[in-house]
Amino acid sequence: LFDDAGFMDRFTQLRLDLADHATLYGRFADLARQGGSLGPEVSIIKIWGMEAFQRVTEFALDAAGSYGAAAAAIELEGDRVDLLAPFYMARLATIGGGSNEIQRNIVARHVLHLPT
Repeated sequence: LFDDAGFMDRFTQLRLDLADHATLYGRFADLARQGGSLGPEVSIIKIWGMEAFQRVTEFALDAAGSYGAAAAAIELEGDRVDLLAPFYMARLATIGGGSNEIQRNIVARHVLHLPT
């Protein structure tokens, strides 16, 4: 798959998304380590992280082709891999800790000072 330009475009974009998330997380972690308070803008981490998690699991299913529909772990290069479990978990994770819609309302109201 790494020889396919479309695959590499999506793969690279996901790697950049994860690097962005790590940078954002690091910024808030540094602030907390320095004794600063985390305000409502920390909701951005949850939104970005969960949406990136969903994109990664969707990408994995797409890349797996027909193997992505397996209801249980499959044998892949000597390892057992379950692709559907992380896909489903990514959907649940967007709800835990407040849905992304709630997190967006927090950012809109308290960070951007927009009406919700």
